[in-house]
Amino acid sequence: ADRKSLMINLGGGVITDLGGFVASTYKRGIRFINLPTTLLGMCDASIGGKTGIDHHFLKNIIGTFAEPEQIFVFRDFLITLPFAQLRSGFAEMLKHGLIADHKHWNDLISIEHLNPEAIFPFIETSMKIKESVVAQDFKEQHIRKTLNFGHTVGHAVESLFLQNGTAIPHGEAVALGMICETRLAFLINLISEESAENIIKNITKFYPYISISEFSDEQILSLMMNDKKNLGGNISFSLLNTIGEGNFDCEISETTLISALHYYRNLN
Repeated sequence: ADRKSLMINLGGGVITDLGGFVASTYKRGIRFINLPTTLLGMCDASIGGKTGIDHHFLKNIIGTFAEPEQIFVFRDFLITLPFAQLRSGFAEMLKHGLIADHKHWNDLISIEHLNPEAIFPFIETSMKIKESVVAQDFKEQHIRKTLNFGHTVGHAVESLFLQNGTAIPHGEAVALGMICETRLAFLINLISEESAENIIKNITKFYPYISISEFSDEQILSLMMNDKKNLGGNISFSLLNTIGEGNFDCEISETTLISALHYYRNLN
């Protein structure tokens, strides 16, 4: 391939992340397009120009910011997906509603059975939410950080399962993370207990409980210290002000964080 080659990334979020990284570094960058085949890829991973690979079980710790030339979405790919993959991508759609669009959240939680036909009408809204946030802050200096809601805890837990050789779907880790981080938002008085319980109830309606009893608080906190959003050795969170409005650069004490983790452990 020469510098005028075009790379085509056909697959899920791992493929668009990996392919974008290769394209953006090969010969200092060649053009690429994304053809996402999973819900996670369509609504989240293929959009926004973040590319990356995992290293030593740390999520996307090596990567670049590089925009694809185009993104082509053919929603009928979703009909071929295993249910677990569909549910995984749906978590990112829920996140989009929570951080940016109350109506989108209400539309999504009104779905009775998760299947491609029920999700089809809402894919474009999720894509537009992500595109809008990224357009305001491509290099993630301010508002783009809101897209990380659920990911600080989620990525840490996902990394621990990966390290154990028992990987869980990204979206299920994010759902777990959104539950913990919703609890954090309540504990620091950003949202009411009623709002927090409403959000958590609706997330758990779609996602099975994942036990984290095999991991200590120290293990989870240690991985969170490696999060790319952190500054000056402090763990930084993207939380909620209300349903439909995200916040960012929230510093949380270790005691409060452990309290949220214990709350999650006692949910089951």
